[in-house]
Amino acid sequence: MNQILKRKYDPNIDYLKAVGIILMVYGHTFSNVPYVFGFVLMFHMPLFFFASGFCLKSSYLESPIAFVRKRLKGLWWPFVKWECIFILLHNILFRLHLYGFHSFNKYGATHLYTTKEILNNVLSVIFRMDMQEGLLGGYWFLKALFWASLISLFIIILCRKKLMGGAVALLFVLCIANHYCKVDPLFHLNAQPLIGSLFFISGYVFASKKIKPLSYKWIVIVLLLTFVGSLFFGVSLGHDFYDNKLMIPYIPFAIMSTWAIYSLFYNLNIQGRFASCMKFIGENTLTILTWHFLSFKIVSMLIIRIYHLQLERLSEFPVIMEYSQKGWWTVYFVVALILTCLVGYCNKWIKIYWLKL
Repeated sequence: MNQILKRKYDPNIDYLKAVGIILMVYGHTFSNVPYVFGFVLMFHMPLFFFASGFCLKSSYLESPIAFVRKRLKGLWWPFVKWECIFILLHNILFRLHLYGFHSFNKYGATHLYTTKEILNNVLSVIFRMDMQEGLLGGYWFLKALFWASLISLFIIILCRKKLMGGAVALLFVLCIANHYCKVDPLFHLNAQPLIGSLFFISGYVFASKKIKPLSYKWIVIVLLLTFVGSLFFGVSLGHDFYDNKLMIPYIPFAIMSTWAIYSLFYNLNIQGRFASCMKFIGENTLTILTWHFLSFKIVSMLIIRIYHLQLERLSEFPVIMEYSQKGWWTVYFVVALILTCLVGYCNKWIKIYWLKL
C-alpha cells in the first residue's frame, strides 16, 4: 500500500484523459463517419472512471473523509457553480436563441424560466446534483464520477484484498438496478454511478497490482477486438439505464481497450510539444467539458450565415445535425477544441497572475 502512495506522477494518465475528452468532443458533433462513433463509445467515457481509480491514493483508505472533501471540491463544487450560473443566465440565453424550441435535449431549455423554476432548479442542483442546462449536457459525468468515487472507496475499504469479489457484487447490483429500479427518490441516482464504480475499481486494481502495460501486438489485438465488439454490443454511458445483455460483454472490452490506449502511450513514451499539448488537454478536461457546447454555437452561427438559415436554428442542440453530418462536424470539432483550450490557457495565466498579487 505504501508503494502506491509513493508512486510517481504518471503522465500517461493525462494523455489517457486527453484522448477521452477529445473523443467526447468528437462524439458530440454527431458525425456520420461509418463505424467510428460506435468504436469511440466503447471506451471514451469508461477511461475517465478508470483513470480516477488508477490515481486513488492509499492514504484515502485510512482517511475517507479527506477523499470526500476532495470530491466535493473537485466535482460537486464545479457542478453546482456552473449549473447555477447557467440557470441564472438561462432566460438571456433563450432570448439569444441559444436555447429554444429546436433544442434537442431533455432539460428545461425549451421555455423561459419563471422565478419559481429558477429557485427550484438551483436547489435541485445543490442538493441532488440534478442537471438542468442543455449547454452543460456533459455534466452528467461529474455527478456519475462523484458518486462512483464514493461507492468505489466504500467497496475498496470493505474488501481490501478481495477487490474482485466486490466488483462482482457491484456488477450484480448493477443488473438488479437495471431491471427493477428506475431512479432513487432522494439523490436521483441511476445506473451510471454503478457502472462507473466498476471502471473506477478496475483502475485501482490495475494500479495496486501493478499490471504490466500491453505490448504493441496485444494493443492491436485488443483494439481490433473492441472494434468488432462495437458492432454487436456498443453502449453509451450517457444513458440513464442499460441493457444488461449488452453491458455484461461491454465491461471487459471497455476496461481492456482503456488499458490498451494507456499502454500505447506508455510504449511510445512521447516527448516534446505533442506531449506538452496532450498533458495540457488532459489537465483541462473540466474546462473543455464545460465550454465545448457553447463553442459549437459559434460554428452553428457561421452555418446559419452561410446558408441563410433561420436564426432560431441556432438553438438546435448540440449542433445543426443536418450540416454536421455533411462534413461540418470537422469544423465543430476543431473550433471547440481550440476555443476551449484557449479558455484553459487563459485560466492558467489568470491564476498565476492572481497568486502574484
